[in-house]
Order: sequence, then C-alpha cells, then structure tokens
Amino acid sequence: MKKLGFITFLSFFCLLTLVSAPVAFADPVTLTFISPGGAGASADGDAVYPYNVSVNGSVNSLMCLNYSNVIAEGESWQANIQSIVGNTLDEEAAWLLNDANVNPGNAINDQLAAWGLFTSGLSGSNNAQLIAAQNFVSANPNDTSFYNQFQLYAAIPGSQPAGDGEPQDFLGETATPEPSSLILLGTGLLCLTLVAFRKSKLSRLTRNA
Repeated sequence: MKKLGFITFLSFFCLLTLVSAPVAFADPVTLTFISPGGAGASADGDAVYPYNVSVNGSVNSLMCLNYSNVIAEGESWQANIQSIVGNTLDEEAAWLLNDANVNPGNAINDQLAAWGLFTSGLSGSNNAQLIAAQNFVSANPNDTSFYNQFQLYAAIPGSQPAGDGEPQDFLGETATPEPSSLILLGTGLLCLTLVAFRKSKLSRLTRNA
C-alpha cells in the first residue's frame, strides 16, 4: 500500500510540474521570419513589434532585440531557447514585451526601447518606456513569477543562409504544453498507477492464499 501511495504521489507531482514549469528545449529550434505584424512603424520607418516568426513550424508573435541585425521575410536560422532570469537587459526587455501586449499603443516605443537595450546610439530608444522597464527590474530583480513567462530565442551565429547577415535574437512568451501532450502524460501516469494497484492487489491475494 505504501508503494501504491508513493506512485500516486509521484504521478501527481510529475503532472503538476509539467503544467507549472516552463518548457525547456535541449536542442536548437529553427526560426523563420514570416512577416512584420506591427500596426505602426518607428520614427525611422522600420517595422516594430509584433514580428510573426515561425518556431519549428509554429507561428509566434515575437519582439526583435537587435536593431543592427537585418533579416528578410522567409529567412531561416537556428536559435537556442534560454531563460532570461538573472540577465538584467533581458528582464527589462521582458517588461517592454509585456507592456506592448497590455498596452498596444505603446508598442512602437516599447520596441524602440528594446532595441536601445542592445544597440547603442539608436534614435528615440531612450524614451519613457525604457525608464519604466529599468525601474521595474530594479524593484523586482529575478522575480521568477514574472520573468519565467518569457524566454529568449538566442540566435546561433552562422546558422543563417550565406550572405544574409547576422541572424536575429527574439523575445517571446514562454511556450506551454499543448493540451494533447498533457492528456497523453496524464493517461500514461494513470495507467502506471492502475498497474501498480493491480500488482499490489495480486500480491495481497497471494499472501492470503
């Protein structure tokens, strides 16, 4: 009975961990720039957040981080998905991404501020949104409840087609497990528990025979 209780607990713990924890990727993902999705443009006429980017075939709305790295529609490259916790600039960019989602009217200045974090001397990047992001991170350092909602797509240099320049880093919301994956895991854990229960029941019957 103790064994059954432990397996049931382990099954519940694994399911809870999968639901609550950010998805981790051990291997690089393939990014493909689909199109700029921003409703407006920056003061320089460049597209702003959101950028429609395919991540292993699934289209996401991401924020561009490197103004000097130019990408073209249809271009593909590889990137590593990384946690942003503990990196001040990435955490500030996460606040800007979140603000652009909550207040779409700020998207242009949020994007300019994000570029300013990683590209020095950019016109218009030192705006009120950048100051707000810096103040938030200063007051909430390493706040995993907030920063774990976002993840960095760190481009792998040289993974883009020859002649296409340097690939782009992007920031996006943390991927969550698909419902079908959760159902599959839950079914597997339930079967494991039922098998353990039957073994435990047969064991008791054998001892009592």
